[in-house]
Amino acid sequence: MRFLGGTMLLAVSIVFCLPGVLCAMSGSEELGQAYHPQIRETRGSVMVKGAKYNIWEPAERGMLLLAGDILRTEKGGFARIEFASGIIELYETTVMVIPSIGVQDRKKDIQEVSIEEGKALFDINPLGVERGFEFRTKNIQGGVKGTMFTVSYLEEGTSVNVYRGVVRVSDLERSESSQVELLAGNTVRVEKRTDFRAVQKFDPELAIENYRNNIPPGLDGKGFPADYNANPGNKGVRKRGAGKAGSYDANLDDDRER
Repeated sequence: MRFLGGTMLLAVSIVFCLPGVLCAMSGSEELGQAYHPQIRETRGSVMVKGAKYNIWEPAERGMLLLAGDILRTEKGGFARIEFASGIIELYETTVMVIPSIGVQDRKKDIQEVSIEEGKALFDINPLGVERGFEFRTKNIQGGVKGTMFTVSYLEEGTSVNVYRGVVRVSDLERSESSQVELLAGNTVRVEKRTDFRAVQKFDPELAIENYRNNIPPGLDGKGFPADYNANPGNKGVRKRGAGKAGSYDANLDDDRER
């Protein structure tokens, strides 16, 4: 069995309320957001498997996430995870592992994840991570301190696109020759294990504008931004307001409900 955030925290708040003091139910939801990673939204089929029980079960809004959890979205599925340091959004046919959960300022916090396949967006609070946030796929690893970026592991390669801040990536051995620093508007694809392609550019402002309008950043079949895909020679990148209708992947859910 898995506790849902609101249910467990409401029970705790009732136990510790002093006589004559009214405990607001809204406070339990706020504690859930601040003090323990949890699933805040799902659409379509989303499953989670815990290390302790080793069985797949449907993910639900308010479900608390634990070290060793694996999340899987099916075709058309979507999951939004909130934790002390930021937000993770998993798009369809994606598998993510949470190897461990740390503690920061008395809050349980996701500090590293592994994307086994599929596409995920990360929005990390610059002030929320003391030691940094780390991610890995089957052929690269990376670290950030406050940024918005996507990671896609598709067709045995990883694409990383940075929309805000800085992301540093390297191979899994962290060899010095493989280290790349990506700024906002940079995208890179790494084939197999060590084949780092040249850093390319796209228009991050358009992607963030779409995101704020509830449209996921456009990602093609290899995880590249739509702007880069439309301009593989990195020439004439679309500016804001130009060609928005084609700026996202139709395979992703374009009717997100917050």
